[in-house]
Amino acid sequence: MISRFPQGATPDLPPPRPRLTAAELATAELCYPKVLIGNDYRCVDAIGLVSIGRYWPLSHVPSDDEIDVAYRWLGRVARIYRPGTCSYRLKHFAERWSGAYVCNGAMIVAAYQCHFTIAADHDATNADIAVSTQSLALLPEAVQS
Repeated sequence: MISRFPQGATPDLPPPRPRLTAAELATAELCYPKVLIGNDYRCVDAIGLVSIGRYWPLSHVPSDDEIDVAYRWLGRVARIYRPGTCSYRLKHFAERWSGAYVCNGAMIVAAYQCHFTIAADHDATNADIAVSTQSLALLPEAVQS
């Protein structure tokens, strides 16, 4: 079998993604909106929650227009006590409803402004938001096609 690599060489693995550093997090503390997660305030960029070690580098601040769309869309759903619906999933519903792009961070900030209970998701970039799945089922944009 002929190899594409010289004898003894192995294919180069892609370089590891840079993880967010403490210095970048300190920058985020000054420039990005914050939301209360449990007992701690966490910064939010367009990608989602900001934390040390996150795989994604800092992105732009969620725009006021995106936050406004997410805020208006969240007014259509009921709050519950326990967070369980992923912010990334909800952002797609808001996009279908509005026809405009909504970043994940805008959905998180809007949920905080609407006084929804928020918890960090397992991947620490998305957030779980306390939205009633029963109220979601009544919305045409949330129906799976």
